[in-house]
Amino acid sequence: MSLVRSFLLFSSNPWKNLTFSCLLLAGLGGTLQGQSTPPESREETLVPDLSLLVGRVTEFWSLLQEGSKAEAFEYVDPATRNSFLKRDELVFRSFKVRDLHLGEDSLQVRVTVEAQVNYPLFAHPSSVPITELYVFREGNWFVQIKEPNAQELFASFDDPPEEETLTDAERELLEDELSQFTFAVEKLAWGEIWQGQPILLELPYQNDGHEKVEAEIIWGPAWTAFNETNWSTAAGDRGVINMRVNTVELEGAVLDSLQILLRLEGIEERREISIEGWVKVPLTFTPAWLDLNAAGFLDIQIRNNLEKDILIREFILPGDFMEIHWPGDLTLEGGATETLQVRWEVGQIPNEGVSGSIEMRLFVPLYDGRNAFYIPISGEQP
Repeated sequence: MSLVRSFLLFSSNPWKNLTFSCLLLAGLGGTLQGQSTPPESREETLVPDLSLLVGRVTEFWSLLQEGSKAEAFEYVDPATRNSFLKRDELVFRSFKVRDLHLGEDSLQVRVTVEAQVNYPLFAHPSSVPITELYVFREGNWFVQIKEPNAQELFASFDDPPEEETLTDAERELLEDELSQFTFAVEKLAWGEIWQGQPILLELPYQNDGHEKVEAEIIWGPAWTAFNETNWSTAAGDRGVINMRVNTVELEGAVLDSLQILLRLEGIEERREISIEGWVKVPLTFTPAWLDLNAAGFLDIQIRNNLEKDILIREFILPGDFMEIHWPGDLTLEGGATETLQVRWEVGQIPNEGVSGSIEMRLFVPLYDGRNAFYIPISGEQP
């Protein structure tokens, strides 16, 4: 009798599902106990750690999604690695491990992964199931790649299913449902803050319609981070998206936006939330960059934009060919401007040139823990 077990991973928590699968296997083991399985064959009868398998599958597909094929190479069965190197990888947006199919040989498991692939003819990604064979060797799971080209993995993708055509009445009804999904604000804004200070902004939302709506942040500035970028909201749901802002690289006026895509049964609607604020710089350097080829001296104006005094510990220079002079003690009062006199011998610039900075270190770090500022410099041997 063929002993075959198949189960689905319904939950995003693989441990919970693996508990279920292990119970099946425990029952299978109990059935076999009365059959006097020889000790030497019992190792092949028992199924290796399936939680390890799910982890390996997830790591392998995550590396493919990131484009890290060299790292993914280590997850491929050595016997089929040449095929893996030769095939072309398709780009996909996301994936989920959907099914593990256990056959008579417990050292081989067929794994089905559902990938969300962008197809040019469709406004939204298409789900493509891909089944691969994983083998257990030397205490670990490896995927076997037999296809010479990734296009064969997506054979069903060559003839994509026809999109369901909505009637005008159906589309109008769905659009009305989407209009019931609202954000509490149209703008995420802060007043004036100092560069480096962290910000946490909240974007409340609610779904007053009768259908579940899928939401995704499809664009956000590089200096933002969110507690979640994809979420579902059932009818009547309310929630908050938290946005953290890293202001270390920001300066002056900040004007940007978030792009959020809402989906409901084949129709999509894009929402835009503007981001506004002002980031003040604690110290201003004029000029902000030092060209060593211009002359042998330069005065740099340093302004303390804070209301408190700054105690300068030291200046660190890129080489012995340069010297500086700071008037009085190393204190820069709040709101004051002082002149840093920089002198250098052009003929003593290293043959390989200079590309670095003058580093100004503080005795007491600022509000964000920063204790150093840098004035970029560059120059070449004339």
